[in-house]
Formats: sequence, C-alpha cells, structure tokens
Amino acid sequence: MKISMFKTISALLAVLAIGGIVSSCGDAGAAPAETKAQDAKNDTAVTEAADPAAEYGLKSEDFGGKEMRFIVTGITADCGSPWECFDIYAEATTGDVVIDAVYERNLWIEELYNVKISEYKPTVETAADTMRNAVSAGEDAADAVIESFSRLCALASNGYLLDMASLPDLKLDSPWWDQGAIDGVSIGNKVYLATGDLLIVDNDATWVLMFNKEMAATFDYDFYTMIDNNEWLYEDLFEVSRSSAADLNGDGKMKITDDRYGLVSAYNTPDALITGAGLTLAVKDENDIPKMETDLARLTDVIAVAGEFYADKNVVFGSDYVKAADAFVGGRAMFYSEVLQCVTRMRESNTDFGLLPWPKFDQAQENYYSFMVAAAGHAVALPVTLKDEHMTSIVLDAMAAKSMDTLTVAYYDKALTQKYMRDETSIRMLDMILGSRIFDQAHHYMYGWGDMFSKMASNLQNGRDLTASTWEKNIDKAQAALDATIAAFEENGK
Repeated sequence: MKISMFKTISALLAVLAIGGIVSSCGDAGAAPAETKAQDAKNDTAVTEAADPAAEYGLKSEDFGGKEMRFIVTGITADCGSPWECFDIYAEATTGDVVIDAVYERNLWIEELYNVKISEYKPTVETAADTMRNAVSAGEDAADAVIESFSRLCALASNGYLLDMASLPDLKLDSPWWDQGAIDGVSIGNKVYLATGDLLIVDNDATWVLMFNKEMAATFDYDFYTMIDNNEWLYEDLFEVSRSSAADLNGDGKMKITDDRYGLVSAYNTPDALITGAGLTLAVKDENDIPKMETDLARLTDVIAVAGEFYADKNVVFGSDYVKAADAFVGGRAMFYSEVLQCVTRMRESNTDFGLLPWPKFDQAQENYYSFMVAAAGHAVALPVTLKDEHMTSIVLDAMAAKSMDTLTVAYYDKALTQKYMRDETSIRMLDMILGSRIFDQAHHYMYGWGDMFSKMASNLQNGRDLTASTWEKNIDKAQAALDATIAAFEENGK
C-alpha cells in the first residue's frame, strides 16, 4: 500500500527541504523500521541475506532468460502523451528521475531473475482492444496489461482477465500493493486488477485542489491550519471562492480571460465533490458482493449545497480545462481543481501554489477523501490466456516491491520538485491526498451500471436538486446491470 512509503518519503523530503539537500536519504521523524520497505526487510531471516530479493521477503529465481511481456498504454489520440505509461519499461537512463528509476528497477529485476522485461505500446484507446483480440484468438501475446481502471473492469466482466488472488506466488497482501484499491475493486474476493508501487499513473489521475498562495495571503486565509484543526469544510471552499471572485475589468461580465474566479476546474470536479463527502454509490456485503446503495439523504444534501455553488458561473469556471489552467497560471483564480498530473505540467509557471485535500462536507465527517478518475488511473491485470503463471507472479511481485525504493521515491521527487513546492507542508498534503482515495465500483463500472454516478455528477454540475428522483428512476436499471456483471463473473469462473 503506497501510503506507508509516502509517509516515509514525507519525513525524508522535509529534511531535504530544510537542509537544502537534493538527495534521497534519511527520515526525520521515524526509525527506519517504520517504513514499509524496511518492514518487509526485517521479516527476512539473516540466513537469506545473501539473496538480494530477501530484502523484501522474496526469493530470486532463474527463469532462463524468459521474456516478461507487457501491453501498456501509449499516447492518446486527442492530447498526445499525458496518459502514456512510462512505468514499466525504459530503454536507457535519460536524466528524468522517473525514467531512470524504471531503468534501475528493471535492471535489478532482470539480473536477479534472469528475465527480459519488454512492452508493446499501442495507443490508450487501443491497448485494451489489443488484449481483448489476443485473448479471443487464444494467442499468448502478453503476460500482463497496463490499462485504465474502467477499461480493465470492462475486460474483467467479459471474462478476459485472470483472478490475481488465485495465484499463490503473487502476494497481493504485501505492502507494495495498494490495499485500498484492491478492496475497492475486488468482487466476491476475486481480484482482476491491482495497483500499488508498480505504477504511478493512478497517482497522476488523483483529483486534487491547488490554491494560489499569494492570493490566500492577501485575503488572509490559512488553509493548512484549517486542515490541521479539522475545520476545512465545503462551506469554507464555497465562501472563499465567492469572496475571491471579481470582475477585474469592471465590464459587468465574468470572462475567463479577463476576470478572477474563485474556482477554475476541469470536468470531474462534481465527481470529487461527491466522493469528498465520503459517499459511494455502491457498497459490498459480507461476501464482497457489491450492490447499488448509498446514503441518499446525505447525497441529496451534498448535491443540493455543492450544486448551488458549482452552478454559479460568476464564481466557478469548469467548461474548458485549457482555459482553466491558463487562468490559474495567470493568477486569476484562487483554486484550481484538476488531476495531480497537472502539478508536473506547471514547471514553467511562476504562480506560487500549494496542494490541499478536498474539504470535508461537514464537521462530523471523520476523514478527508480523494477521488481518482477511473478512465485515467491505471492498474495491472493478467490475461486468462497467461501461460507461465509462476514466472509472471514472481516477477510482477518483485517489480512492485523494488518500485518502493525506486519509482515511488522518484515520483515524489518529480511531483514536488517545483519552484515553490519543496516544503514540508506540501509534502504532508500530498500524503493526505494519496492516502485517502475512495475506490467506488459505481464509478469504475460507471457506464456499465446504469451510468448512475455520472447522472448524479451531472445533477451537481448543473445545480439540479433531483437526487431522489434520479435515484428512483435509475436504481432498478443500475442494479440489474450490476447483477449481470456478477453473473458474468460467476459464469466465467476465472
């Protein structure tokens, strides 16, 4: 699970920020045994110390030069490379911290297990189809696939993926696998996709809230103290946004290129406002079987209150992600709501900005919660045509384990090595954001389960107080679609 390593890296990078050192060693607030990597190492017997894999409680093995083949996502047709997967393969070091970490990890794996890691990279839109076509033809085309949560869920429900929990050599309960994600996506205790330290694209797809530090200081807002005092609520986000919006040129019209908005956003902010309140639209029973169910009274309140705010076009701009980014970079917005990947896209920005978790809906809410875009966040899955389950399990597990000390560390370095962001508080906020994600199957199977999640998000986006009627109108269709998914899993029996 990534959060343990994140906490370790938080202490590590805080020391580096204070000391002005740009290296990766040390932990200011915790003994090394408190890191998840070290926990795995401490469980290893001294007699196994000669085996480098024993550092993680694993064993090396000679696979005779076999190839570990991945199908991964390439560029997207509409926006180039932002969601291209760089997590699996690197031909050589380039000076980019992530690419170099992937190369270092793979070199360690290939030498330790005598394997060759390779990838085939079609476009994002065709990677899932490539796997589907290969399985349908009975071809042994790949050992694993890296794709979005939503596309992998579709592949799983149609019988193309293997139950990873059925593989004895794949230790999904290890700290390098994200237990929250596994619990969220499993059905009937079967796991058809997983993420963790192996991948960083799921981090990139996590919805975050950025704020303009200079503007916050001007208006005398201390968001970090509010968070620490459990006082960062929806009403605060709304109030600050309203008070900071202004018709700068005085023409009586709000225009994104000229005026200042409280919140500028891309399209998924309504989803984040639902999830941020701790709501899911699907829950699971004692047998790990999901059903369409939610706290309808709370959902109604959230959509009513948040919808009134979000539909105010004098305060919120959410119709064009490029214009939203330009406004925030140009200092014309207090808040900017987007995926975490947009932080790394702002390298040339002179805007002094910070990260915040989504606020709590009310004071009674126990935790802050984050949302991951299922169409963008990636996971790993295995085809039902997999020939060498043993080799794939061992190598995949080792890749995820080694990624704790390579890829995850590099990602934190890249995400936080911005002109204004290498500070202890920003690191702590990122910990909080990535450690509080909700994985709602009603979102992952959004279009397959009656589209209930997007219908509720649409109500919020447009300020429509139609929660109860929307639920009543669509619940039977959504539950029937969910039941069909469960029946398909049972029929496939994989």
